[in-house]
Amino acid sequence: MEQMDHPWLRHGRDQDSIRINVQQEVRGLRNCPRAFAWAIPANKLISTESLNFGYTNLLTLPININRGGRDRLSGKIVINNNQISSDILISVIMSVYNEKESELKLAIESILNQTFKMFEFIIILDNPTNKSVLRLLKHYSMYDKRINVLVNKKNLGLANSLNKGIKIAKGKYIARMDADDISVLNRLEKQFNFLEDNKNYDVVATDRLDINESGELIDTSYLVVNSFDDIKSILPFGSVITHPSVLMRKSFILSMNGYRNFKAAQDYDLWLRLITSGYKVKVLPDKLIYYRIRNSGISLSNPYKRYLYSKYARKLYLQRRKSGQDDYSEDNLSEFLLRKKFFNQDYTDRYNKAYNYLFLGVNKIKKREVIKGITMIIFALFMHREMFETLYLASKFSAKLKDISAHSIKKN
Repeated sequence: MEQMDHPWLRHGRDQDSIRINVQQEVRGLRNCPRAFAWAIPANKLISTESLNFGYTNLLTLPININRGGRDRLSGKIVINNNQISSDILISVIMSVYNEKESELKLAIESILNQTFKMFEFIIILDNPTNKSVLRLLKHYSMYDKRINVLVNKKNLGLANSLNKGIKIAKGKYIARMDADDISVLNRLEKQFNFLEDNKNYDVVATDRLDINESGELIDTSYLVVNSFDDIKSILPFGSVITHPSVLMRKSFILSMNGYRNFKAAQDYDLWLRLITSGYKVKVLPDKLIYYRIRNSGISLSNPYKRYLYSKYARKLYLQRRKSGQDDYSEDNLSEFLLRKKFFNQDYTDRYNKAYNYLFLGVNKIKKREVIKGITMIIFALFMHREMFETLYLASKFSAKLKDISAHSIKKN
């Protein structure tokens, strides 16, 4: 799932990834009494292809007498039936559509094996024709009663699916999770403790480790923008909050009437509404989620879609800043997309091509190929009229990051 408005502003070698040989670690982990794939140090990650992960794989299950282990006679792995606690404090909500089963298993097990136990896990299948995934989800729900599987009668989209889960959630807090990401084992515990100890905050996100579609770490580094004042100043130009890393008070999301029916950037709209409604968010510096970057993600496969929905969210934000309310409706959103020629495929393709030239031009300048970079940027600007605003937002976002970084260095 995508979250960054300006992926070219990542620091580091964006296109390079690191394949890590972990066979020795794997052999060592097989005999560990408490072995998890994601318990490996943060600078290493096991490829799902090399390990052939499954929901009955020893590497992904805790081996202890309270939460399952190996049957002494058969040698088979057994998962205890975890009963739903009467004291549910967190409702984890995850929507599933067409993710690979190997990725989905990792995502589910990373939640089931959390050190924090008082949660329910609401999984919404938003693709009712995906029978193999439905069988997999039912299998998990048989073994762990904390799982509640909902199946949409038709595809509702991410925003409406999440709202469906929020509506039935029993927890005091709502945790987001994506079906292709991996949560670190103590993620929920750390976030729960933060919100319990800091009553003036309503949402807490975390830093992340990026992985590619093969499960390899991508060699990138981010400036973690964690103070609320900094987040508030930079959000109008782009998001710095990783959506699937979020834990939020249910009272907050209910007061916002949930997610709006955006086909992209529904989280960005929510964060902009947060800062104009008197709520506060914090980003922990801890890397508590492995975040999967896909070539088929909206930011890469259709940047115009992401750009337009983000632009509409900013338009509503400015309305609230001016008058205290906005004129959002699904009809107004449709009219906005129509005016911006979103449904004109040639116009959309031209933006996406120009965006790629802009992306490459910025990277050329970073590599000190200044003339080539400037030429590509100018070419992109003349290809599509929306490129001027795209470049302006990217420049403002980058300048804000530099100011925050300089202030942080000076402070320390």
